[in-house]
Amino acid sequence: MNRAVFILSIIGVVVYMFHFSYGALVGSILGSIAGVCAIFSIYGGIIGRSQAESEVMKAQLLAATVISCLVFLGLTLSVIFLLVPA
Repeated sequence: MNRAVFILSIIGVVVYMFHFSYGALVGSILGSIAGVCAIFSIYGGIIGRSQAESEVMKAQLLAATVISCLVFLGLTLSVIFLLVPA
C-alpha cells in the first residue's frame, strides 16, 4: 500500500502536466483526476508514515506527501488563473 501511494503521487504529477495540453473540458477532467490522486497521496502518505517502521519507507511516504501537496497547490493556482475571468 505504501508503494502505491508513492506511485499515485507520480501519476498525479503526470496527469497535472497533461491538463495544460488539452482543451477546457478535458483539462478540467484531467485536473480533477490529478486532484483526486493528490488528496489520496497526501492522506495515504501521512497515515502510512505514522505506521511505517522502515526509514526508507518513511522517506518515500514523505516524498509522496510533499509531491502531492505541490500538485494540489499547482491545481489551485491553475484554477485561479485559468478559470476565473479577469
